[in-house]
Order: sequence, then structure tokens, then C-alpha cells
Amino acid sequence: MNEAVSSNRYSLIGLEVDDATMAQLLEMARRHCKLVLEYGRAQTSAERRREIREEIKTLRSEREALIARVSRPIIFSPKSPV
Repeated sequence: MNEAVSSNRYSLIGLEVDDATMAQLLEMARRHCKLVLEYGRAQTSAERRREIREEIKTLRSEREALIARVSRPIIFSPKSPV
């Protein structure tokens, strides 16, 4: 498998993702798909294609940050004795 492709793959298996986070991830995926479709149209200008690549780059960064937040273990500090 191509390293560039595999480095953009994440697994959410085993992670607990709340509804709000899942909704954000789904919205990012929808936006990404719409941008890819627009990019592939013959009438899409070179300038717009550059803009689309930048927007996809931003979406990927946002997705990575969101997944990193979900992936971090929650550390509970012990309560101090009263």
C-alpha cells in the first residue's frame, strides 16, 4: 500500500466516540467528498482546484486533531483525602 495513502488512515475501532464528535467527523467526510467531486469536474478552474486542495488539507488537519483528542486516554487523578 502507498505510504501517503496509509498515513491518512485511522481506525476508530476500540475508541469511544460521543455523538457530537461522530457528527463532526461525518460532516468533515461529507465536505471532503463534495470537494473531491467538485475538483473532478472538467469546468473547475485551476485556481479553484488549488483552493480545494487547501481546504482538504485543512479538513485533514482538523480530523487528525479531533481523532487525537478522542484517542488520548482519560487520566483521573485520585481525590485528596478530606
